Amino acid sequence: MSLCGELFPMTNKIEIVNESDGEKYKHFLPLLLEHKDRVYGYILTLVPRPNVADDIMQDTVLVMWEKFSDFKVGTNFYGWAKCIALNKVREYRRNTSKSPLIFDEEVIDRLNTETESNTENNQALERLETCLKALSKVEAKLIELRFVDKATIKKIAEYWGKAPGSVYRQMSKIIFKLRECISRKPVGLE
Repeated sequence: MSLCGELFPMTNKIEIVNESDGEKYKHFLPLLLEHKDRVYGYILTLVPRPNVADDIMQDTVLVMWEKFSDFKVGTNFYGWAKCIALNKVREYRRNTSKSPLIFDEEVIDRLNTETESNTENNQALERLETCLKALSKVEAKLIELRFVDKATIKKIAEYWGKAPGSVYRQMSKIIFKLRECISRKPVGLE
């Protein structure tokens, strides 16, 4: 059983929300609206047809609502929703296993692993964007010249009227600053 299966076993039990849980449920809709497209895209990577993905997405949202009292607000909502979606995809697969268009369990596991890798890359890119916005105008221009325009250190030095060694040291400091920023800016607290 996958980690998702252990964390979020599928049941058909519908729980009644306590009044004390009501305050927590005000977070559900904003979180769902923020992440629904990513969850739907994830489901689309695991099933062959959009109409099937639509049905699984509806079932996923229903389970998310039913299980929201188990979710800890402030943790990774997308990761939690993705586990529920994976369980729903597996449930769908079990129910339709005779269909030749349905992926087998090994293919679903591979696609899930690829999607997790892509999610990590997307989160790193989001952190990089945030960190780039925090740079000064001069630092941002240097990064743009070097990595967007693909200018050499020598060309950048000529552009700024500085020695190449000076530009190289400044670029090294900016890159170090970006690495530090990326490593301490968690985006996963969604």
